[in-house]
Amino acid sequence: MYIITGIEIIVGISFYFIVKIEIIYIIELLLIALCIGGTFAILTPIFINVFGLFVGPELYGLTGISIGFSNVLGPFLLELFSEDNSSFLIIFLIGTGLCIIKLIVLIFFDENKKMYNDIDDVTKNIDMQMISNDSINDDENTE
Repeated sequence: MYIITGIEIIVGISFYFIVKIEIIYIIELLLIALCIGGTFAILTPIFINVFGLFVGPELYGLTGISIGFSNVLGPFLLELFSEDNSSFLIIFLIGTGLCIIKLIVLIFFDENKKMYNDIDDVTKNIDMQMISNDSINDDENTE
């Protein structure tokens, strides 16, 4: 994730200025697509690892919905706030600033800390239910 974030920061800083050189512009677009795909591939197991098998996919789904919503909302905000070409530079720098915040969060993030340990809890509850159901069935069979 550090490599992906570093690439995003470098591309975010240089993207506005590199538009006139077509081949580098295309390479940077491909790098951003690779970063987005890499982020989605890395986030899935992290959500399950941190939030558990039952809560993790739900939160990952909410994250996907919010990303889709922001992709739809982005062009509308761009039309609302962009009056001239200098505003595009501000928009790219805001995105780069968010990537720098992401890097800071990554530095302090501990992926081994579990927020929910629902797998063990669910397994224990299922085992207890099976034991109690077996004991009820055994009691009924013995009478």
